[in-house]
Amino acid sequence: MFISKVNRICERHGRIAILIIGLIIVIPFVFLWGPGSNLFGDKGRGQRVIGRMFGEPLTIADVAVQLQEMELMYYLMRQQPPPKSREFKQYMLDQAFQRLRMLHEARRRGLDKVGVQELQQALVGMFGQNGESGATQYAMFVQYQLPRLGLTEQQLLAMVRHNIVVSRLQREVVSSVYVSPTEVKAAVEKNYTRYDVRQAVFRSADYMDAVSLVPDEQTLEAYYEKHKDELRLPDQKRVRVATVSFEEWIDDATVKDDDVQAYFEEHSETFEGKALDAVRDDIVATLKKRQARTKALEQARTLITRVMALYKEQPTKAAADILKEASDAVGVPTVDSGLFTRQGEIPNIGQKARLSEAAYMVTEEDPFSRIVPEDGVFYLAAWLETMPGEKPTALTAEVRDMLKDQLVLQQVRTFWRERVEPFRVYIENGLTPDEIIEQFASGVLKKGLPDHLAAMNDEDLRNVVTSDVQPFFVPAKKRVRVVAFDPAEYMDDVEPIGVEAVQAYYNQNSGEYAPQVRARHILLRVPDEADADARDDIKARLREVQKKIEAGAEFAELAEEVSEDPGSAQRGGDLGYFTKDRMVEPFSEVAFSLEPGEVSDVIETQFGYHLIKLEAKKPGVSLEEAADSIRKELANKRARELAWEAADAFSYSVYETMTTGEDEEAAEDVPPAQMFAAMAEKKDLAWQDTPWFTENSALAVFESSRSASRNAYALTRHDPLSRVIEGVDKRYVACWLAEQSAELPDLTAAPAYVQAIQTKLRREKARELAREKAEQAYHEIEQGLVAGKEFEAAAEPYPFEAVPEFSLSALPWGTPNARLISDTVPEHSAGTLVEPLRIGDGATLLFLAGVTPPDQETVEEHYDQSEQQLLREKQQNVLESFDAKLQERAKMELDEGVREQLI
Repeated sequence: MFISKVNRICERHGRIAILIIGLIIVIPFVFLWGPGSNLFGDKGRGQRVIGRMFGEPLTIADVAVQLQEMELMYYLMRQQPPPKSREFKQYMLDQAFQRLRMLHEARRRGLDKVGVQELQQALVGMFGQNGESGATQYAMFVQYQLPRLGLTEQQLLAMVRHNIVVSRLQREVVSSVYVSPTEVKAAVEKNYTRYDVRQAVFRSADYMDAVSLVPDEQTLEAYYEKHKDELRLPDQKRVRVATVSFEEWIDDATVKDDDVQAYFEEHSETFEGKALDAVRDDIVATLKKRQARTKALEQARTLITRVMALYKEQPTKAAADILKEASDAVGVPTVDSGLFTRQGEIPNIGQKARLSEAAYMVTEEDPFSRIVPEDGVFYLAAWLETMPGEKPTALTAEVRDMLKDQLVLQQVRTFWRERVEPFRVYIENGLTPDEIIEQFASGVLKKGLPDHLAAMNDEDLRNVVTSDVQPFFVPAKKRVRVVAFDPAEYMDDVEPIGVEAVQAYYNQNSGEYAPQVRARHILLRVPDEADADARDDIKARLREVQKKIEAGAEFAELAEEVSEDPGSAQRGGDLGYFTKDRMVEPFSEVAFSLEPGEVSDVIETQFGYHLIKLEAKKPGVSLEEAADSIRKELANKRARELAWEAADAFSYSVYETMTTGEDEEAAEDVPPAQMFAAMAEKKDLAWQDTPWFTENSALAVFESSRSASRNAYALTRHDPLSRVIEGVDKRYVACWLAEQSAELPDLTAAPAYVQAIQTKLRREKARELAREKAEQAYHEIEQGLVAGKEFEAAAEPYPFEAVPEFSLSALPWGTPNARLISDTVPEHSAGTLVEPLRIGDGATLLFLAGVTPPDQETVEEHYDQSEQQLLREKQQNVLESFDAKLQERAKMELDEGVREQLI
């Protein structure tokens, strides 16, 4: 694919990073400018004016063109469409306005004329010195990629021109930027000063056992005295319970050898290299239990279906008697419990936490529980009686326990009311937590939230939604009905692959069969404006690197340190395998002339000066050697095409039936999925229903392909039928079956949430306690230091550990709070105990034990690299300042509501 080739080239050529900014995409040798190429030039009829910029009309077409070009650039760099989040769309819109300002200024300065010669040089820089190759790649992109993106060649050419013009303006703006030797030395000292730090981390997890939500005795007594006239002990209940155990099905379970083999392969890491025979019995036992649980669950579902049918038929009959009648009919035993409370043991049944919780909630009006799975058994409870709780006359142990539960539950309800419930209305209106955050940032939701939430800044509210709402959010779910088309089933329909087809494939993909080498390189760039002396200095720097390699230094380490090719430097200069025509001359000539392990002399290309080390060689593959694999590939390709054609034909036939209503299955009251299944059965195609899944699921039925699952999720009740969905190997057609809206459950309907919130509240208290301990430790150690103690003696009671010595150029990654440490300690002198710093789950204390400035040798070693980095930073600052001035001069005015429409 063309895009993947562009990506591979980007990885291999450092200069591509510049071309991505200034050029982005290859351009043809024949260059034609079409209508609309002049920014703020003649406007076509019917173009809507949405505001003004630089005192001139700004049309929606001006902005749309730039947005379109930016989306194309994003696609070319990432090989995927840009994110659809509101935040990213806002960013893209701001960038589009910035490009409009830049293009206007370039036009004012007369920098907007781009010649064919310049375009040809850009093509050579992108794809090498073979012009025909560049033109071929461009033609492939125009023919195959642009139509898929819904773009024309003319739009692509306009984007190329705009990128070159903007890059030209930026170079002019930064041309006078200068870095003094004093600035460079200061930058080296800042980045290479080494710090010796001690750190003590106070985490909430270390204090969880020290905190509790249960109030103290004084609070309990005060609460009792205030509320004793209204208090009542918990009701007690009795229930009848039906028990469905999986154990009675184990002896009847049968396990096939194929199932054992599949389980063994799927869980191979668990068995740690053991042979299948050694673990066969364990696998069989596991699969039998799995089968037995499935059978037990089926019987439990059958039971509850029968219970609800009888309850509907005989609404006045006692619920417990209905359960007994239904249980006897399907052979399930029942037992009556004694009196119990929500959290107590159930007499005659035992200590069953889940069953106790669910059974206690049944009432005379709502007499049946849900199916409760616990310890491999499925339970169903029916109400028998309720004994009202008595009014307490003293603060007994039982009353204390009741009050503790009530007061803890009050804290949970307060949390839910203040931090979760306010967002319910937005979720019920279809927003996800992420969308709530986006819309809050835009100001849309601020008026609808309580004052304590509306007053938060964007970051604080993001934290609230992420930590307090997201865990309880149940996303929207769907189910679809699917027919799969497996290419393997169409192999018999593939005609024999002839010699001519094999030859043509070999010729068209000659690069895959040509000799290849794998090499590393070190690149030092040569600026376009560099004179002969500057070029000699750069070449001399690279020769110094060459001497280090000859003296035994590792090529990869030096490449990572000094190479200016960002695409390969982080991989030690590794370019991977490439064919001769993939690199520019003389790079490719030299690389292919080396032997594995050999390092070249310094060579020059249009990208700068290089050193090349050859890692390995791969010989070419002849047509005879490749014929069998090519024939197999072509046959597989044809089978995939046949599967696609069959899927497309089926999708179209179902669509025709749905829209014309000519078939008896197409009656208006027939659900789409039922019609879909009937059509599949007519064509002897197997169909299956998916489980409930969310937008981000990766369903096994779609070979765990997220893109295929997302395509299926996009189906709706009003647009139920998919076109062909492409999986990893198979092709699919899907039909909407059912859906569930996103929701935020009621706290009372989700008892498990109560425990989760209690844990969260305890963790918050533990975090505050950890921060208090850090403050206490700081003051105690500070007093000890003032009194003359050594740090080790003053800090002895606390868990300080040494941080690996570091500089800002080599941060202590792997150390907790590495970024916080590196941001903080340079502001302090040696011997300083830094005041406690808050971290997400507590606080940290830092002691700066020592500071070591870089020696002269270090300064000289890193001088040139620091100079270039500082120059880039200053250039970036100049560009930002320049754009701010442009923005001020532009005095852009947008019609009300336009920005919202554009994003």
